[in-house]
Amino acid sequence: MKKCRNCKIVFHHPDRVRCLYCETPLVVLEDNDPVDDAIAFLSTEDDAPPVLLSTDIRPLEQVIRGREPRPKEARVVIGNYFKSRTFYFFYGLSRNELKMGQVYKRFFVQPFNLAFFLMIPWAVINVVDSLFFHLRYKMYCPVCKWKYTGRSATHDPRECAYNREYTLVINAILSGFIARIEPTFHSQAMAEVKRGQRSAYHELCTHKNKFEKSLDIASLCFSCGLITYFTMAVLVPLIGDLLLL
Repeated sequence: MKKCRNCKIVFHHPDRVRCLYCETPLVVLEDNDPVDDAIAFLSTEDDAPPVLLSTDIRPLEQVIRGREPRPKEARVVIGNYFKSRTFYFFYGLSRNELKMGQVYKRFFVQPFNLAFFLMIPWAVINVVDSLFFHLRYKMYCPVCKWKYTGRSATHDPRECAYNREYTLVINAILSGFIARIEPTFHSQAMAEVKRGQRSAYHELCTHKNKFEKSLDIASLCFSCGLITYFTMAVLVPLIGDLLLL
């Protein structure tokens, strides 16, 4: 096990190098070091939805909740965990977030902000995708609490299980539970994959797309070029008119 000396959080996954929440390098705990951390695990008995169990969550929650992360910062925390901060990855998070809950929290898949001025292609995709998104996702599943496509009153059990796992993973990351149960998530994900089933945790961990960063760079270059072109198209005639006066 490893511990963050800053947040006082113990991480149970041996491969983690830095703290998920402050990015401080972790130190390996010796056998005689106090853990000061409760054990949490997942229960999936009798094919029931996964339930998070813990003996005491207050110390860890105080560290995470005390930071009062805003939605944007929450995305960064999730991106830190899965080692991805590309616009493609964040757009996927926003898309799944919009599926959660019976009522739409917003119209656009990705909320518009200043970054869209530097990502014009993504802004266009966002507008078009949002229009079709609201037309397609009209059904609601009370079990996983996600919207889904189609007209069937019964949600696909496999998709429902995937959605429940996805919600559990994201909540575990933002609440701090993930520090204790990473190995359990990993082992259960591998078991699902071996059975030929989809695993939200496995897909999030292995989502790496070698073109993600290239897409971000291409979008940024295209946007900067387009902005420069229109700026020059407006300024050059104005400067020319001023010089002729």
